[in-house]
Amino acid sequence: REALLTAALTLKETSWLGDEASLEAAARAGKPILARVRSTRPPAPARLRSAGGGAVEVAFDGAEDSVAPGQACALYDAAEPSRLLGGGFIAATAAARFAPASAGRHTSGGRLDPARDPLVEA
Repeated sequence: REALLTAALTLKETSWLGDEASLEAAARAGKPILARVRSTRPPAPARLRSAGGGAVEVAFDGAEDSVAPGQACALYDAAEPSRLLGGGFIAATAAARFAPASAGRHTSGGRLDPARDPLVEA
């Protein structure tokens, strides 16, 4: 199951409705957001970041499971969760890294907590 956990994803075919001039500008500023990759799950806390070459990455605060290229990703305002900021399609994912199963895990709300667990890539 740990092999299916994702720490970050890269978006393609994006749209942006936020206050910043563009999604790329919001990523350069490290804007905190909520990202929804499955319609049956609540949006997860994350942060936008620039991946270079104009690409935008969504870095989850905790690992997300079952995220795959081709899925849609909706972006919501972290301060006003009902406000849609934009979204796009997942171009690529970055796996979360873990220690052996015997190592202790720090979780927050059932998710791995990168602030307390240095083995989770932020």
